[in-house]
Amino acid sequence: MGRPERRHHPPSECAAGACGGSSSSGPDAPPRRPLHEGTGGSGANGSAGGPPPPAAQVAGAGTTKTKPTSSRRRTVREAALLALRLLLLDGPAALLLVLLVAALCLRRVYDDYLSVQLGNMRWTGARRLREATYYDRRCDPYDMSTRDVEDLLLPASSTAEECVDHMMVHGASMYPGVLTDGTARRLRAYILERNAELSDRDAINVIANAHRWSFGFGANDDPAIAAALREIATHPLLAPALEGIAGNDPAVIEMTAITSEYGAADQFWHTDTMAYGNDLVYARSFVPSYSLFIPLQDTTAAMGATATCPGTHVCHDGVAEELCAEQGFQVSGRDGGVWRRGDGVLQNQHTYHRGPAHTGRYDEPRALFILSFAPRPNGRSESRMIGQGGSYSIRWDMWGHTLSDLADAPSRMVQPWTTLRALGLFRLPGTHWGWDYPSVVSMRIANEDVGFGDGGGDLETFVEMGSLTFLPGFITEGASDEGWVQHLLDCLDRSKDFLLVANKAFLSGYLLLAFVLSLVQYRSGSPKVFRRSALGRTLARLCLMCAVVAAIGHCALGQVSRCDWAKDLDRGHQFTSQFSDVVKYNPANDEDALRVVRPRKVDALFGVRYDGENYGSINKVLDYHNGNVSFRSIVRSFAASKHFLLLPTAVKVQGNKAIIEAMERQRRRLLQQNVLGEWIEASAEEAQELVARAIMMEQIEMIRLLDTEINLLIAKARFGKLRSTVLAQKASVDHLQNLKKLFFAEGQEEQCSALRKGANGKNHRFLERLRAPDLAVTRLGKQKAGLATVTKTSALSAICHASSKEYEEYEIYEEFELQDEDEDEEYEEYGEDYEESDEDEESEGQEIIFSPRTGDEVEAQYQGMHNEWYKGTVARIISKDNSKNRYDVLYDDGDTDWGLPQRCLREYVPLTAGEVVEAMIEDEVWEQGVIINARSGGLYDLKFNDGEIGEAFNAQAIRRTS
Repeated sequence: MGRPERRHHPPSECAAGACGGSSSSGPDAPPRRPLHEGTGGSGANGSAGGPPPPAAQVAGAGTTKTKPTSSRRRTVREAALLALRLLLLDGPAALLLVLLVAALCLRRVYDDYLSVQLGNMRWTGARRLREATYYDRRCDPYDMSTRDVEDLLLPASSTAEECVDHMMVHGASMYPGVLTDGTARRLRAYILERNAELSDRDAINVIANAHRWSFGFGANDDPAIAAALREIATHPLLAPALEGIAGNDPAVIEMTAITSEYGAADQFWHTDTMAYGNDLVYARSFVPSYSLFIPLQDTTAAMGATATCPGTHVCHDGVAEELCAEQGFQVSGRDGGVWRRGDGVLQNQHTYHRGPAHTGRYDEPRALFILSFAPRPNGRSESRMIGQGGSYSIRWDMWGHTLSDLADAPSRMVQPWTTLRALGLFRLPGTHWGWDYPSVVSMRIANEDVGFGDGGGDLETFVEMGSLTFLPGFITEGASDEGWVQHLLDCLDRSKDFLLVANKAFLSGYLLLAFVLSLVQYRSGSPKVFRRSALGRTLARLCLMCAVVAAIGHCALGQVSRCDWAKDLDRGHQFTSQFSDVVKYNPANDEDALRVVRPRKVDALFGVRYDGENYGSINKVLDYHNGNVSFRSIVRSFAASKHFLLLPTAVKVQGNKAIIEAMERQRRRLLQQNVLGEWIEASAEEAQELVARAIMMEQIEMIRLLDTEINLLIAKARFGKLRSTVLAQKASVDHLQNLKKLFFAEGQEEQCSALRKGANGKNHRFLERLRAPDLAVTRLGKQKAGLATVTKTSALSAICHASSKEYEEYEIYEEFELQDEDEDEEYEEYGEDYEESDEDEESEGQEIIFSPRTGDEVEAQYQGMHNEWYKGTVARIISKDNSKNRYDVLYDDGDTDWGLPQRCLREYVPLTAGEVVEAMIEDEVWEQGVIINARSGGLYDLKFNDGEIGEAFNAQAIRRTS
């Protein structure tokens, strides 16, 4: 029998289901259904050869639900397993690897760069002696610039230059209407509300903290804050004044509020920076800083209106506290005065001030809005730091911003830009870098600044409050408490060790799981080869993951090494002392050493260590020094006429001598600063040159501008980023100084020639027009020319007439008085006259038993006024004669003393057993005892008066008291 005939269907019929099931064949294929048993493809008679079904029937068949195929089920299952693997295995593995590589990279960055930066930032006693730009000036009541608050109020019509001049004179200025009334009210409401919710972590301690609250905030924490910042940054008087005082677009270094209520006590008089760590004496080591105080309500004296002591911004450490206690006053004024809501007081942070007590039982709390500003860093070659001793109350993510950012806080001071800006990673186009958070923290840790001291409980408090909150407690609690750097390194190393163990454990578990799955897969008879097994795929995936993370870490380290910050640290341009190369290329001169003197405020000072780019008003410090003001007034009186330069050389020389003699009669000296920072009394020839230059700059504006520019270029060569080269230190400086001499010489001759040409050579017409101050001229001898005796006439006219003929010596006395007619007596009363102080007079005629030399180990009385002797080294000798030498001493504990008289030094004799001494048992806590044993290495055992035994005290912690 033959097989039944198979019918071949066209493709269209098969697609419609007419083929009746699968087309697969073979021994394992299911039996084929007969063609006449089709489920939906037969005609009306059910035969296979009938017509196709109607369209409606076909459409209806398409709406029936079908079960998902095995491949779809498998796809869903694999996707779920993949997501689960990424979430539980691959994701954690990658995260642990990333954290481990980040910890390793951070340690590498510290070793290569941060440790170098911390070393560069360390402010040592040797640097204090080497980097002075001014001197440690003591103040007296005559330094108070005003005792009337009205003198501090700036008129609304003031120019930026007038605002700068006002700040340089008083150290404090009041700006009317900095905040509008509505903004001040809304801001005050927010601050009082925030005070009620303040946590211990957010609160900032202030002096006399009871009944006072302070905290830092973000620029957009409340709309009132953003509005206040915009009004400050766009104020027509304050904004340009800030740029004139602190440089173009100054940086924001403080943003806080302080509230005091009834019961708050008086604060003591204080400055916001330390005397040996600010720009007053070290203008090239620290930036100046200025605080803006704005009351948010009308504030009376009883409410604790801020008290200030104008003029004390030039005073050195601690010497003005007693003065301010007697002479200081509140900015609200006396007799019921009010510090108006929204009026700002801008104050130099060296100026002595305090927050008085709030004594108004029924008065509202006093809320102050406070911002502080400083010149922004100089980018690629910044060597200055922010001043030491300040609290700098600002939230960490607000660092890095500048004055211009305050005008547009809603767009510039929001996340993520604030965090990136604060960390120094990124800034928006069109903005400037302020002081970033890592740099500021590095400065403060390196110098154990306020809040970052290794002693005093700062670190302990930091650890107790949770330390680095993003790290587990077992890492931070076990870290070292021997110092901030060591604590942070321990946290980093412990994190690295923990992550290394965690990576090993997790990856081992991961591979073990993959091995088990591969074993199961193999035993199930799957024909997978090893490279496609679970273990093979896992190994390949982990290797790729490690390679990618390692490559990212390597690229990150490469990017760090190529960034400007790392390059500048490698090249010694960032935060390094600007004076080490100056000392290297300009060794001490023995002749200069014999002429070194200690400045007084009556002396005219000519410095060479200012003139910095973007230094703001700090470049003008010496212009406002008392002696310079007096010198300039004398010079202007002689140079009042534009025809002074027309005079013959001999006449001008006599005019210069007259100015020098006028200074000498007032016991004022002309002091020049050498490149080593020492003040040297000008010789007769140098004094003539200084006076001639001063007169020329008064008469020729172009010469003055050229002198300023050349001084900036000289300072850039000496202290700029190329300062380590011979070309900068020697060739460039020599060339610029010669150019400066050329300008003065040729400028004078050209100006004189032009004047002579305009006068048709008739000098006598110009001599008659001279109108210098009246001087009493006494003839000491007879004039061969037969001129009449001059009793009261023009000084320069008399000199000119006398110089035209043969004449004998004249003695010239000034008829007009300078600012303080009894100035010499004032200085003697307050100890300012160092040249002829009582101490030196007592030492005259006495035999000098001990005359130390530079480098000698000595014992010295600290500040020359305590009966306590500390071991130190003579760093410099200010020579006068052997009986009047003064000494700069660098103590072993890092402190320094300047200008100690010889009587305050004695030869150092090593400590011996049996000596009665005092030892420091805690920070600044001294107890008396007896040395019972002297160990090797300079260590000593003591028995204290209470019977306790102290072992292994370092010599630095021991002092003699007799």
